[in-house]
Amino acid sequence: SVQLTLQDVLNGEVKIQHSIFLHPCGLKIIPSSISMSKDDMSLFGLKEILTDLNEWVIIDSPPGLDENINVILDAADSIIVVTNPEMAAVTDAIKTIKLAKDMHKNNISVVINRVRNDSYELTSDEIELVCETPIISTISEDADVRKSAFETMPVIHRSPYAHATIDFKYLAARLLRVEYEPPSLLFLRRLISR
Repeated sequence: SVQLTLQDVLNGEVKIQHSIFLHPCGLKIIPSSISMSKDDMSLFGLKEILTDLNEWVIIDSPPGLDENINVILDAADSIIVVTNPEMAAVTDAIKTIKLAKDMHKNNISVVINRVRNDSYELTSDEIELVCETPIISTISEDADVRKSAFETMPVIHRSPYAHATIDFKYLAARLLRVEYEPPSLLFLRRLISR
């Protein structure tokens, strides 16, 4: 069967509820077309369409500033800017944060992804200082994430004790405002799972 996409919803061809795909892990996904030309991808009406869901919705927006970023930011109640600890990525994050603040968005935070903790990357304190926005989590650089992406399986299912898995669970708990207790004997569990 042909998968309905966000473009079909925005074009008025189907209701948003009909475009939801249930991933085997339980996550509900509304796919978007990979090839998006200006003619077939207008996000006009996104905010109203998402309101119909009456659920938490995470919009995974491409990096950088394109013509649709204003519509995406307008539709958001909370904005999490994901950046890498490199100057070029942080510069893009600063631009997005400034745009969100200019739109009077108040609930803005930063997640630093692919952290290696080496001397060639910016520290969390440096990123927080230049972004003037709180960092709510860091996600470790982890080969298990690449392996999981290759196998199209979430890292938390493929590698439940991986560094990135634990980081993602901390982030999820923080967003849900609940406590997260990592598995006991985590170091030994990682050794055994290899």
